[in-house]
Amino acid sequence: EDEDEDEDEAEAISRSVSIACLPLAAVAQRVRSGALRSFHSLHYEQGHGATDLSRWADEVASAGDAGDGSSADSGECTDGGGDGGDGESIGYAVEFEEGYEPFVLASRRRLPRYEERFRGYGFDKVFFFLQLHEQQRPRFRVLPCGLAVDVPHRRSPDWHATFRAADSRGHRLQLLRTRALYSRCKRELALQRQFAAVLAASDDAAAIACLRAVDARESL
Repeated sequence: EDEDEDEDEAEAISRSVSIACLPLAAVAQRVRSGALRSFHSLHYEQGHGATDLSRWADEVASAGDAGDGSSADSGECTDGGGDGGDGESIGYAVEFEEGYEPFVLASRRRLPRYEERFRGYGFDKVFFFLQLHEQQRPRFRVLPCGLAVDVPHRRSPDWHATFRAADSRGHRLQLLRTRALYSRCKRELALQRQFAAVLAASDDAAAIACLRAVDARESL
Protein backbone atom coordinates (compact mmCIF):
# COMPACT_ATOMS: atom_id res chain seq x y z
CA GLU A 1 0.00 0.00 0.00
CA ASP A 2 2.82 2.41 0.89
CA GLU A 3 4.52 1.64 -2.44
CA ASP A 4 1.29 2.46 -4.30
CA GLU A 5 1.02 5.76 -2.43
CA ASP A 6 4.63 6.58 -3.28
CA GLU A 7 3.94 5.90 -6.97
CA ASP A 8 0.79 8.06 -6.91
CA GLU A 9 2.65 10.88 -5.21
CA ALA A 10 5.55 10.67 -7.66
CA GLU A 11 3.10 10.80 -10.56
CA ALA A 12 1.38 13.85 -9.06
CA ILE A 13 4.71 15.62 -8.61
CA SER A 14 5.70 14.88 -12.21
CA ARG A 15 2.36 16.17 -13.48
CA SER A 16 2.61 19.38 -11.42
CA VAL A 17 6.16 20.06 -12.61
CA SER A 18 5.11 19.58 -16.22
CA ILE A 19 2.33 22.14 -15.77
CA ALA A 20 4.73 24.63 -14.18
CA CYS A 21 7.03 24.29 -17.19
CA LEU A 22 4.31 25.10 -19.74
CA PRO A 23 4.09 28.54 -21.38
CA LEU A 24 1.64 30.55 -19.30
CA ALA A 25 -0.62 30.98 -22.30
CA ALA A 26 -1.04 27.20 -22.33
CA VAL A 27 -1.75 27.17 -18.60
CA ALA A 28 -4.33 29.92 -19.07
CA GLN A 29 -6.02 27.87 -21.77
CA ARG A 30 -6.27 24.93 -19.40
CA VAL A 31 -7.84 27.18 -16.79
CA ARG A 32 -10.38 28.41 -19.32
CA SER A 33 -11.23 24.85 -20.33
CA GLY A 34 -11.75 23.81 -16.72
CA ALA A 35 -8.80 21.43 -16.67
CA LEU A 36 -7.10 23.47 -13.92
CA ARG A 37 -8.69 25.16 -10.93
CA SER A 38 -7.74 27.27 -7.93
CA PHE A 39 -6.04 25.68 -4.96
CA HIS A 40 -8.60 24.04 -2.59
CA SER A 41 -11.46 25.60 -4.57
CA LEU A 42 -13.67 22.53 -4.16
CA HIS A 43 -13.81 22.69 -0.36
CA TYR A 44 -12.50 26.11 0.71
CA GLU A 45 -13.45 28.65 -1.95
CA GLN A 46 -12.78 31.72 0.22
CA GLY A 47 -9.12 30.72 0.55
CA HIS A 48 -8.29 31.84 -3.00
CA GLY A 49 -11.62 32.90 -4.45
CA ALA A 50 -10.75 36.60 -4.43
CA THR A 51 -7.80 35.90 -6.73
CA ASP A 52 -10.31 35.04 -9.49
CA LEU A 53 -8.32 32.51 -11.50
CA SER A 54 -10.56 32.96 -14.54
CA ARG A 55 -9.66 36.63 -14.65
CA TRP A 56 -5.98 35.72 -14.31
CA ALA A 57 -6.32 33.54 -17.41
CA ASP A 58 -7.96 36.43 -19.27
CA GLU A 59 -5.14 38.77 -18.20
CA VAL A 60 -2.52 36.32 -19.45
CA ALA A 61 -4.30 36.05 -22.79
CA SER A 62 -4.67 39.84 -23.06
CA ALA A 63 -1.00 40.41 -22.25
CA GLY A 64 0.00 37.90 -24.91
CA ASP A 65 -2.29 39.45 -27.52
CA ALA A 66 -0.94 42.92 -26.76
CA GLY A 67 2.65 41.72 -26.92
CA ASP A 68 3.65 44.01 -24.04
CA GLY A 69 6.30 43.52 -21.38
CA SER A 70 3.88 41.96 -18.94
CA SER A 71 3.29 38.97 -21.19
CA ALA A 72 3.39 35.89 -19.00
CA ASP A 73 5.79 34.04 -21.26
CA SER A 74 8.27 36.90 -21.23
CA GLY A 75 9.12 35.99 -17.65
CA GLU A 76 9.01 39.64 -16.60
CA CYS A 77 6.47 42.01 -15.08
CA THR A 78 6.59 45.67 -16.05
CA ASP A 79 4.27 48.42 -14.92
CA GLY A 80 4.85 50.79 -17.78
CA GLY A 81 5.80 53.49 -15.33
CA GLY A 82 9.52 53.67 -15.96
CA ASP A 83 11.95 53.75 -13.04
CA GLY A 84 9.37 55.41 -10.85
CA GLY A 85 6.66 52.81 -11.44
CA ASP A 86 4.92 51.63 -8.29
CA GLY A 87 3.44 48.46 -9.76
CA GLU A 88 -0.11 49.76 -9.72
CA SER A 89 -0.58 49.04 -13.43
CA ILE A 90 0.60 45.42 -13.22
CA GLY A 91 -2.15 42.85 -13.18
CA TYR A 92 -5.35 43.64 -11.31
CA ALA A 93 -6.33 44.57 -7.76
CA VAL A 94 -8.41 42.27 -5.55
CA GLU A 95 -10.27 43.04 -2.35
CA PHE A 96 -9.41 41.21 0.84
CA GLU A 97 -12.14 39.09 2.38
CA GLU A 98 -12.00 37.11 5.59
CA GLY A 99 -10.63 33.64 4.95
CA TYR A 100 -8.41 34.80 2.07
CA GLU A 101 -4.98 33.16 2.25
CA PRO A 102 -3.17 33.84 -1.05
CA PHE A 103 0.36 32.97 -2.05
CA VAL A 104 2.16 36.31 -2.05
CA LEU A 105 5.37 38.13 -2.85
CA ALA A 106 6.09 40.60 -0.05
CA SER A 107 8.89 42.11 1.99
CA ARG A 108 9.38 39.98 5.10
CA ARG A 109 10.34 43.08 7.06
CA ARG A 110 6.80 44.39 6.68
CA LEU A 111 4.96 41.19 7.53
CA PRO A 112 3.58 40.32 10.98
CA ARG A 113 4.78 37.23 12.77
CA TYR A 114 2.71 34.10 12.69
CA GLU A 115 0.56 33.68 15.78
CA GLU A 116 2.41 30.99 17.74
CA ARG A 117 -0.64 29.91 19.72
CA PHE A 118 -1.95 28.06 16.67
CA ARG A 119 -0.63 24.51 16.96
CA GLY A 120 -1.32 21.63 14.64
CA TYR A 121 -3.52 22.18 11.60
CA GLY A 122 -5.91 25.00 10.88
CA PHE A 123 -6.50 28.77 10.93
CA ASP A 124 -2.87 29.89 11.27
CA LYS A 125 -2.53 31.24 7.73
CA VAL A 126 -6.10 32.55 7.71
CA PHE A 127 -5.40 34.59 10.82
CA PHE A 128 -2.01 35.72 9.48
CA PHE A 129 -3.64 37.42 6.51
CA LEU A 130 -6.48 38.79 8.60
CA GLN A 131 -3.91 40.36 10.93
CA LEU A 132 -1.95 41.72 7.97
CA HIS A 133 -5.12 43.24 6.54
CA GLU A 134 -6.26 44.78 9.82
CA GLN A 135 -2.90 46.25 10.77
CA GLN A 136 -1.50 47.40 7.44
CA ARG A 137 -4.31 47.38 4.86
CA PRO A 138 -2.03 46.13 2.04
CA ARG A 139 -3.21 46.27 -1.55
CA PHE A 140 -3.29 42.84 -3.16
CA ARG A 141 -2.57 42.59 -6.89
CA VAL A 142 -2.63 39.45 -9.01
CA LEU A 143 0.26 39.22 -11.47
CA PRO A 144 -0.29 37.85 -14.99
CA CYS A 145 3.40 37.06 -15.40
CA GLY A 146 3.70 34.06 -13.12
CA LEU A 147 1.93 31.28 -11.28
CA ALA A 148 2.30 28.82 -8.42
CA VAL A 149 1.40 25.16 -8.92
CA ASP A 150 0.35 23.01 -5.99
CA VAL A 151 2.09 19.65 -5.77
CA PRO A 152 -0.37 17.12 -4.32
CA HIS A 153 1.01 15.28 -1.32
CA ARG A 154 -0.05 13.05 1.51
CA ARG A 155 -2.08 14.55 4.32
CA SER A 156 0.13 15.59 7.21
CA PRO A 157 -0.14 13.92 10.64
CA ASP A 158 -1.53 17.20 12.00
CA TRP A 159 -4.28 17.18 9.37
CA HIS A 160 -5.24 13.64 10.34
CA ALA A 161 -5.18 14.58 14.02
CA THR A 162 -7.62 17.41 13.29
CA PHE A 163 -10.00 15.87 10.75
CA ARG A 164 -9.52 12.10 10.85
CA ALA A 165 -8.67 11.33 14.44
CA ALA A 166 -9.55 7.79 15.45
CA ASP A 167 -10.94 9.20 18.67
CA SER A 168 -13.90 11.32 17.57
CA ARG A 169 -13.82 13.21 20.87
CA GLY A 170 -10.21 14.23 20.24
CA HIS A 171 -11.21 15.30 16.73
CA ARG A 172 -13.96 17.55 18.09
CA LEU A 173 -11.72 19.04 20.75
CA GLN A 174 -9.01 20.00 18.24
CA LEU A 175 -11.54 21.71 15.98
CA LEU A 176 -13.10 23.53 18.91
CA ARG A 177 -9.70 24.62 20.18
CA THR A 178 -8.56 26.10 16.87
CA ARG A 179 -11.89 27.78 16.16
CA ALA A 180 -12.03 29.26 19.66
CA LEU A 181 -8.47 30.53 19.34
CA TYR A 182 -9.27 32.12 16.00
CA SER A 183 -12.26 33.91 17.52
CA ARG A 184 -10.16 35.10 20.43
CA CYS A 185 -7.42 36.40 18.15
CA LYS A 186 -10.06 38.31 16.16
CA ARG A 187 -11.31 39.93 19.36
CA GLU A 188 -7.77 40.91 20.24
CA LEU A 189 -7.34 42.58 16.87
CA ALA A 190 -10.51 44.57 17.53
CA LEU A 191 -9.15 45.64 20.92
CA GLN A 192 -5.89 46.72 19.32
CA ARG A 193 -7.81 48.96 16.91
CA GLN A 194 -9.69 50.52 19.79
CA PHE A 195 -6.52 51.09 21.81
CA ALA A 196 -4.78 52.65 18.82
CA ALA A 197 -7.66 55.07 18.32
CA VAL A 198 -7.63 56.07 21.99
CA LEU A 199 -3.87 56.49 22.08
CA ALA A 200 -3.97 58.68 18.99
CA ALA A 201 -6.52 61.04 20.50
CA SER A 202 -5.87 61.01 24.26
CA ASP A 203 -3.44 62.22 26.90
CA ASP A 204 -0.88 60.24 28.87
CA ALA A 205 -3.37 59.17 31.54
CA ALA A 206 -5.60 57.53 28.94
CA ALA A 207 -2.59 55.87 27.38
CA ILE A 208 -1.56 54.40 30.73
CA ALA A 209 -5.10 53.09 31.25
CA CYS A 210 -5.00 51.45 27.85
CA LEU A 211 -1.67 49.80 28.57
CA ARG A 212 -3.03 48.43 31.84
CA ALA A 213 -5.99 47.02 29.95
CA VAL A 214 -3.61 45.34 27.51
CA ASP A 215 -1.64 43.83 30.39
CA ALA A 216 -4.83 42.51 31.95
CA ARG A 217 -5.89 40.96 28.64
CA GLU A 218 -2.51 39.30 28.12
CA SER A 219 -2.69 37.73 31.56
CA LEU A 220 -5.98 35.95 30.79
